[in-house]
Amino acid sequence: MKEFESKEEALKGRKNELELIEKQFEARAMELKSKESQLVGRKQLEGQVKEHESKAREFDSQVKELESKKKQFESQAEELKSEERRLKGQVKELESKEKKFNGQ
Repeated sequence: MKEFESKEEALKGRKNELELIEKQFEARAMELKSKESQLVGRKQLEGQVKEHESKAREFDSQVKELESKKKQFESQAEELKSEERRLKGQVKELESKEKKFNGQ
């Protein structure tokens, strides 16, 4: 009888050990599910970051294009100012000639 009780106690101890191991496995499974969820979230964030980086590169390209156009317009504006000064000079020259012509 003592042998049976001893074995029964040993089995209860083993059962308790197995229950503890099972709880540890469940806790580890929950931990892994949490990490998996974090990884999924991280992958989504990485995708968003790549998308934003792509948009930033596109924006930078557009900025460079606009800066180039701005330089072209500024160059054209300088050319027009130069042409305007040349034409004003011609107008003054013609006015001067007209005064001389009318004065004679």
